[in-house]
Amino acid sequence: MPFFHSKDIYYQNKTIWSPETPALVALYNFLEEHRELLEGSRIYQSLTEIYEKMDEELKEEE
Repeated sequence: MPFFHSKDIYYQNKTIWSPETPALVALYNFLEEHRELLEGSRIYQSLTEIYEKMDEELKEEE
């Protein structure tokens, strides 16, 4: 399963895993593409949290 590493707002390493649902591929690609510019910011932290929560919820629905 593909993934990339990022840093949260506290500069802790964080692994972002590729989605298990196709509906989130575009958001995953956006997060990966803009990681260097946005990592460490509150908005990037929020976006990654939303992404991870949506991935979990969509997996549960299946």
